[in-house]
Amino acid sequence: MRSIVVSLSSSQVSTRIASSHLDDAFQWQLLARMSAIITFVATVHLGLPDAGPGAPVLSVALALVAVISGLFLVLLSLHRGVHELAPPQVISELAEAVRDALRHDGSPDDPWPDDEPLIPSSTGARVISESCGWVVDVAYDDLLRALPPRAHAALHADIGTFVGVADLLLECDTPLDDARREAIRGAISIGSNRSARTDFSFALQQLRDLAQQALRGNRQDTSTAHEALLHLRSLLAEIVRSRQHTGHSLGSDGRALTSVGRPRAAHHVKDTFEILVVAARSDPIGRRHVRAALDHTIAALTDEPGIAEPAPVLHYLHGLRDELAMADRSDSLAGQS
Repeated sequence: MRSIVVSLSSSQVSTRIASSHLDDAFQWQLLARMSAIITFVATVHLGLPDAGPGAPVLSVALALVAVISGLFLVLLSLHRGVHELAPPQVISELAEAVRDALRHDGSPDDPWPDDEPLIPSSTGARVISESCGWVVDVAYDDLLRALPPRAHAALHADIGTFVGVADLLLECDTPLDDARREAIRGAISIGSNRSARTDFSFALQQLRDLAQQALRGNRQDTSTAHEALLHLRSLLAEIVRSRQHTGHSLGSDGRALTSVGRPRAAHHVKDTFEILVVAARSDPIGRRHVRAALDHTIAALTDEPGIAEPAPVLHYLHGLRDELAMADRSDSLAGQS
């Protein structure tokens, strides 16, 4: 019943988000309580005598209370399912997940020598993946300890990266024995599911997908799209204004590790607006909201850029803004003809 209500109330929410809510802790608690109620009622029923004065009044009363409690739990589950998958609630949760990940960014942030290349100039060893899935966690300190002294390594599979069997995880300029290779693989956790709480790129992707879905299709919802865009423009401004972690980690005995597979702020900005501009191209209201988000991000990049080289990103965003302006002019000319 909860699944039916959720499917009816989550037209603007992706199947992935809906399924994650249906498999939450509340669902399992609800099943456990309903099972306990059914067991209790069945026990009372089996304890009824075949003849005589009947079951004790207290047992009957408790059985009735249990049935009423079960009905109340059903109503509570329906209410919770509708409330938690309401677009404003989902948007707020995803935005908060991004902010929380930004505040607690555990990626390394050490300086890197200017004369050292990010990727080792000579490859002494390459560590490949033996499994398939998403990188959900990386123990950077363990990776450093697994490297030989004076070794420099480039991490190609950071948090949020998808790797397949035999894909490159790490490249090192020093040969590695089997024990070190296994230690490196053990420091990189690969799972089948991504988490918005540990992978803010995933939370940001879900938020822009929700905005895209609300902007286009047969179930266009301008209010949901506007709300998602307001959160997105605020988040993107925070991302481009904040100083990005270097992704470099320096250890003892000359060990050095740098992440070359980690998405940067420029990637998030470009990926977000590329999708939204395409989704809003045919709708004047959507174009206006996306243009406002573009202007907000452009202002953040111009005034307080945390990106090392904002010029290419600004050029790209101005090009998208011109694309929206051309769509406005086309609509205006079509209206005059």
